[in-house]
Amino acid sequence: MIKDYYPGKGCQCYAHSEYECACPDVDWTETEVYELRDEVKNLEESVKVLTDDRNRWHELFEEGVKQQREAERQRDEAIDLVKAPSIGKNIKIIEKFKNLFYTVIATIAALYVYYLISGEVICFKHL
Repeated sequence: MIKDYYPGKGCQCYAHSEYECACPDVDWTETEVYELRDEVKNLEESVKVLTDDRNRWHELFEEGVKQQREAERQRDEAIDLVKAPSIGKNIKIIEKFKNLFYTVIATIAALYVYYLISGEVICFKHL
């Protein structure tokens, strides 16, 4: 419509403006008005598309937040299971094993040093 349109199209009285024209049903609206109306229509469609996209991304974001919260909840449950009331017993057992491990390592090191110095092999059954 804009390509073929010009203000006063259809005027039969050769008027130069709307105020001089006596013809019925002649449109004297400036071309820019129609162009701007078309642009507004296009922008409204763009806003609708962008709003739909934003809503879809927002839903995906919310789903991601829910999944993150669930993962954090599961992590906290796992930590709570490890920190169960028997944690004091677990720590004592770990300390005993650690002490036993260091004792075994120290014994093996002492036997190795004795072997290096004396050249004599000592079996564990001699201990």
